[in-house]
Amino acid sequence: MRPRAIATRGALAFAATAILAACAEDSTAPLTAPDRPTPSLALTASPTSVQPELPRTFLNTTYVPPTGKIIKVNAGGDLQAAINAAAPGDVVVIQAGATFYTKTGYYLPKKSGTGFVTIRTSTSDAYLPVGRRVSPADAAKMPKLVTTSMSPALRTGNAGADRYRIIGLELTASTAVTGAYTLVAIGNGTYQKSAAYVPTWIILDRVYIHGHSNLNLKRCLGLDGASSAVIDSYLDRCHGRRQDSQAIQGWNGPGPFKIVNNYLAGAGEVVMFGGADPRIANLVPGDIEFRRNHVTRPTAWKDVWTIKNLIEFKNVQRILLEGNVIENNWAAGQSGMALVWKSVNQLGSCTWCVVKDVTFRYNKVRRVPGVVNLFSTQGSYTAVKAHRVSVSHNVFDQLDTLSFTGLNRVFQLGGSLTDVTINHNTVANYPHYLAYFVNGTITRLDMRNNIAQAGSYGVKGDGSKAGSETLEDFTYSYQFVRNAVVRSASSTVTYPGENYFPTSTSGIGFVNMVGGNYRLASTSPYKGKASDGTDPGANIDLVEQHTAGVVR
Repeated sequence: MRPRAIATRGALAFAATAILAACAEDSTAPLTAPDRPTPSLALTASPTSVQPELPRTFLNTTYVPPTGKIIKVNAGGDLQAAINAAAPGDVVVIQAGATFYTKTGYYLPKKSGTGFVTIRTSTSDAYLPVGRRVSPADAAKMPKLVTTSMSPALRTGNAGADRYRIIGLELTASTAVTGAYTLVAIGNGTYQKSAAYVPTWIILDRVYIHGHSNLNLKRCLGLDGASSAVIDSYLDRCHGRRQDSQAIQGWNGPGPFKIVNNYLAGAGEVVMFGGADPRIANLVPGDIEFRRNHVTRPTAWKDVWTIKNLIEFKNVQRILLEGNVIENNWAAGQSGMALVWKSVNQLGSCTWCVVKDVTFRYNKVRRVPGVVNLFSTQGSYTAVKAHRVSVSHNVFDQLDTLSFTGLNRVFQLGGSLTDVTINHNTVANYPHYLAYFVNGTITRLDMRNNIAQAGSYGVKGDGSKAGSETLEDFTYSYQFVRNAVVRSASSTVTYPGENYFPTSTSGIGFVNMVGGNYRLASTSPYKGKASDGTDPGANIDLVEQHTAGVVR
């Protein structure tokens, strides 16, 4: 017989548990802001579910001016020869505005030594500042590397590569090329069969990687390395027809990865980890810092390129997604859910594949029909069931509006998940379902302190009545308390006690819902009524702080 659901009510016991959990969590994260992740608030911890482990390593990509010799490459020069000749500490300076064509891809050979080889534009940092995201407007300040075939414009060598920093380059395909696989390849998903061949410390800094309007492109960046980063960069027109396409995909590199302050526009999935079985045994891409990225696509791509979702995980561990703006998805190749996370053994050789330790906090997700589609496993082959996922302090806005329509479910949860936290989120639009449950039984589900609308069905599972019956039928243990859920005064759906049910959005008491200010006014009846003594919903001040300047 299934154990009875948990409905923890002791605020003091909760506070003590929360503080201890938060202290343990913060011990792995750097504390300096804004260049580093912010420590978790105590209120994101849970007395019901086990919280995800944060990345164990946060890469330090601080730019240190090199001290070696300078190798200049002007228009018409031999760029590959210059790269081959560079020793660690040297700088290959490429003439801004010059174009270099390649059929087989410029490659980064393995070097001996401990310093970085820097390959950069001749434009000084005064005109392409460190820490500022580049855009297409900066292209004239960059040399352009152009592939004339399906090969990448830039790739690591077959024997691996170590310690390269690429600064201020434009990387693309010739307009004569109509089909390409990967524009920039860090590592290799096919021939890289052991750790000895994994490239390490490859930093893409202020680069502009893009397809063109007629290019059927698989991905802009293949990220199959270790200790690799893409920062302050612009990846665009990463789109394909009748195939999945991504701005970034990784499946055969262990990480850690730093993906911070980028514009990322892809069609199939903008960002994906997994999707193919790793060739290196027991490899799970992990220790990933994904912050302050603008994840998007233009609506002009509708009915032109194959669209699926915005961020998909099939094999990943210890990933922090913080302070991102994630937007623009609709039903096409899939149902329209923005975030699709599930453990998948894609081809049958990855029994260890897993999605675990996912922390999603202080983000904005908007202009999508549905938000999180989380399944324990999916597919024909055995994989490790997804577990330890936290979605806390996020704002979900403009759902199922205009052209951004599809499966209208804020959360869809399926299979035998373990330790799922949905805490302190603000859902600002009317959904058909707040949460929909499919198959399986969840162990330790924690849904607390959220502001949302019940919509047509509220919390509902396949074959169960909405409300408490669904929670009882689809969980081994759960906590569903201090949520403010807007529903009709005539609703007869039964939910656990210690929740709030305003009968209109105006009854929540937002400062200015029409204007997008989802803070609670001092007159709100729910002010300070969360289980931790704060306000229900997201901490809007922190969400705004973390996402400030992400869209530009």
